[in-house]
Amino acid sequence: MHPFAPKDASAAAIYGSRAAGGVILVTTKTGRYNTAPRVSFSARAGVRSLTDMYELPNTQDFIRVKQAMGEDDPYFRNPASLPYTDWPAEIYRNGIEHSYNLSLSGGSGKISYYLGGAYERENGTQLESWWERISARLNVDYAVHDAVTVGTRIYFARIRTNPYSLSFPWVSVPYISARNADLYIDWNIWDGLKLNITGAAHLGGGFDDNYSEANNFGRTPISDSYSKYLDYSEEYTLTSTLSYAKKFAQKHDFSIMAGYEVKNANYAYVSAGATDFAVNNPQSFALSTVDDRTASGTLSYDRFMSFFARLTYSYDNRILFSANFRRDGSPKFGPNHRWGNFPSFSAGWKISEEPFFKRWKQNWISMLKPRVSWGILGNDTALANYSYLSAFSNVTLHSFDGSSAVA
Repeated sequence: MHPFAPKDASAAAIYGSRAAGGVILVTTKTGRYNTAPRVSFSARAGVRSLTDMYELPNTQDFIRVKQAMGEDDPYFRNPASLPYTDWPAEIYRNGIEHSYNLSLSGGSGKISYYLGGAYERENGTQLESWWERISARLNVDYAVHDAVTVGTRIYFARIRTNPYSLSFPWVSVPYISARNADLYIDWNIWDGLKLNITGAAHLGGGFDDNYSEANNFGRTPISDSYSKYLDYSEEYTLTSTLSYAKKFAQKHDFSIMAGYEVKNANYAYVSAGATDFAVNNPQSFALSTVDDRTASGTLSYDRFMSFFARLTYSYDNRILFSANFRRDGSPKFGPNHRWGNFPSFSAGWKISEEPFFKRWKQNWISMLKPRVSWGILGNDTALANYSYLSAFSNVTLHSFDGSSAVA
């Protein structure tokens, strides 16, 4: 992947109400037409280690603190008979990380392809903490006609992790899967006139299974706890752009683009938890010995519609100008402010391309370009659905038996 970030508001304003937090554009590797099959493999390994570690009190100091807190355990009366364990040394270690990438790419006169797979694993510095990802990618482009190209971008990833935890002992195995699929068509309608239509789907899901044993490491004893978390998401996006680019009189570069985008997404999650189990790592809430179970869940959605346009002009690669405009509609904005407008412009002067500057022959300056820009960005991702309703609040209730609800 090759990430790219627009440099200022005028460049990012074309992304409208979702650009205030920054925009990162990602392109992936593709095959090349008329290229023999090529196999590539790469591997990487590394070590992680802690730079510093806190010190814990020894046995005598621990007893002294407990007694100062009002505890008087019979074991405290003979500190010399009690063992001492250096818990940081027992729990932390050097972490090994490694990754492997294998790909096949190539193409003929009509088709180009890229097929890749990767495996990555990072063992954390905390005992039994790790992160693992298995992924695969398929990119295909097919030239149906001299003026028409279709293609697809398919990506699948499966992530499992036992993350770093501040409470231990612990058992936690979150699982995440993601599937992305894009299908596009490029049509060169006329000299300089091009139409692109792209449909994208993103399907994701996660599962988190977490158990923490009872312990007495802190100020008060903590009972064991067990929780599960499930989530699901599906997002569908359709983007259409019509662009025209032309160069006039060898010095005037002109381009214009107009587009439309619509998004439909649905999300769901449910979580549940319980405490006080008769066995370690129970795997079932039915083994809880107390009636102290909790559950919550939500269903949410995201709808989005946009119209956007861009105009760029360059005179002899010296005088530069661009203007963008985007109009976004979202139900998060409320019925009286459903649409937001996001204009921007920029202008620049490449002094280093001027004849008088080239005659100056200052090789230590490769480019000199003053530039001014202005733009408006938005951030609808910071808003929740129905935030404009003062009487609205989330209700997270769940029924275990079909008749009573718990929060």
